[in-house]
Amino acid sequence: MKYCSLDKHDKFSLNLNSSKFIGIYCCFFISLAFTINTPSAERWIFTAVFAASSLLMFSWANEVKLMIKHLEGYRFYTLTTFALVPMVAVPWFFEVPFGITMTLTLLVGINCLIWPFVTVSEYEKNYTAIFGLMDA
Repeated sequence: MKYCSLDKHDKFSLNLNSSKFIGIYCCFFISLAFTINTPSAERWIFTAVFAASSLLMFSWANEVKLMIKHLEGYRFYTLTTFALVPMVAVPWFFEVPFGITMTLTLLVGINCLIWPFVTVSEYEKNYTAIFGLMDA
């Protein structure tokens, strides 16, 4: 199992992979919401593809899983981010006022945009604590 180092290329790769993961994760729930609202075979296929992609990408995210395991604050932030994404879909199904729905969507969207940067920053700050002095 190879982990990222602290050089620019590896940090950029971690940021890019985190961005791709959160994007596909959000697309999965958007696709799921539209599929539940108006079901069709094509929408179920897209939803299945996004679900499989999310699971495959998360299995490759060794650094993120390691950080969730060792860093309490990062674990809370990541699990909160992942829990808020499906919760944003709930107001779209009910007669919740448009302003509240858009505000929730905007706040969760901004959080999803900054999550990869927080991931790289926390990885960089806690690299020695995670891997020990021998790897630093």
